[in-house]
Amino acid sequence: MANFWARAGRDVAVIVPEDRESAFFELHPEVLHLGLAGWGRLGRRLRERLSDLGVDAVLAIADGGGAAAEAAAAGRALHLPTVLASGNTPAATASARGWRGLRAYRRAVRRAPLNVVPCERAAAELRSLVPAVRKLEIVPSFAPAGSTRANIPGAASGPAVARSPEAQILAVGSLEPHNGFELLLRAFARIRAEFPEWGVRIVGGGSEEAALGTLAAELGIEHAVELTGVVEDTMPYYRTAEIFALPARRKAFPNTLLEAMQSGLPCVAYDCPAGPREIIGHRASGIVVPPHSTDLFAEALAELIRDSRLRKRFGARGRELAERHSPSAIMPLWERMLSSARARSK
Repeated sequence: MANFWARAGRDVAVIVPEDRESAFFELHPEVLHLGLAGWGRLGRRLRERLSDLGVDAVLAIADGGGAAAEAAAAGRALHLPTVLASGNTPAATASARGWRGLRAYRRAVRRAPLNVVPCERAAAELRSLVPAVRKLEIVPSFAPAGSTRANIPGAASGPAVARSPEAQILAVGSLEPHNGFELLLRAFARIRAEFPEWGVRIVGGGSEEAALGTLAAELGIEHAVELTGVVEDTMPYYRTAEIFALPARRKAFPNTLLEAMQSGLPCVAYDCPAGPREIIGHRASGIVVPPHSTDLFAEALAELIRDSRLRKRFGARGRELAERHSPSAIMPLWERMLSSARARSK
């Protein structure tokens, strides 16, 4: 969003509690990127910085920590239009950050005059968690056109990715338990003998990398599985794949799924909380599988491997559906959210 607004000529500042070098995504050069270098007296320092900048609206991004609550409070204290946006569900927040993080998120929800979540299931969960939630709106996430970059020291670079001699089932994400990549390996192991020319490529790094490598060896599929580690640019990997797999246990509105659909890939995903079903549409641009069933996930992969026409049909429909989540479609909704927040702050 910051990059979109900056390209449109708007003045945008991104403020983070940590050092500014911790940014995960590449920012437009016109975006003012400020780090507060620590969490001490965060609320007071946020108020001071917002006042110094002369901002006219605050968009607080809830990531499960306390920064969003402090940002929402700072915006209200300065009588600024304030929106609290969450890209996740409360349950996912609790799982990722613990109940302490969830309490901070609930506090932020209560303080914000306007709350925004990415999908209907996230909205229902939030209403259950915080019955007194103020105005609640749904704005889907979007996947920017072009590459997604992660500015991580040591990330691999280079625009070209060689096509593997084996057809690729692609998965993208951090190698952490919530992304469920071990479920993908177990599912693929069930069908490997039938499709020896196919392989799995998992793009991303994380704490589970060694364990996933060990599991692939135990399942006898290590020669058909590639773990790339962290990469700078994920888009070339989509262009060399045939199927996209999302075996996550929880994903509110995964950008990787949108990126796969933009690339024309048919998708297989678990029906996890809360967004994959809303994005894919079961048997519209892919197949949605009941959570945790490796057998059904394997069957869905096998169905797509066998039927190239179905892959093409799902891929073409995916491109159409992804257009609904393009910046040009979604950003006007955010303009409307900010206008609504301004009206409520008067």
